[in-house]
Amino acid sequence: MTADRRGDRAAVRGLLLDAEDRLRQAVVAGLSCQGVVDSRALRARFGVEPRRHFALELAELEPLRSDGLVRLEGERLTVTETGQFFLRNIAML
Repeated sequence: MTADRRGDRAAVRGLLLDAEDRLRQAVVAGLSCQGVVDSRALRARFGVEPRRHFALELAELEPLRSDGLVRLEGERLTVTETGQFFLRNIAML
């Protein structure tokens, strides 16, 4: 009989995420799944000021913005149609 059929847990796996991990996970998921991250949503959910918190990353995005891969408009960072081909590179910043 397997552990799950006995009602026991077979194993506990995974990592515990801290607040920074969850914040970055939300940014990567937003970019990957919706192609957009909204600073207002991050501010409301995590209580951070995204432009200050991600100042270094936003500066590193500047060449990608210049190349037309992302747009930063007001409170939203959006991956362009062309940028979708480079999504992994964008999300790694």
